[in-house]
Amino acid sequence: MGRGSGGRGDFLVIDGFKDFLIRNWLEELSYYLKIWKGRI
Repeated sequence: MGRGSGGRGDFLVIDGFKDFLIRNWLEELSYYLKIWKGRI
């Protein structure tokens, strides 16, 4: 019941959230790599 468009909407939200998390994680990673390289 209400699985058609609702489910797909949830998927879009989850995908958007995943993209946000991955982008955030990559920014954090590059930031820490810069600090780490600066220390060496």
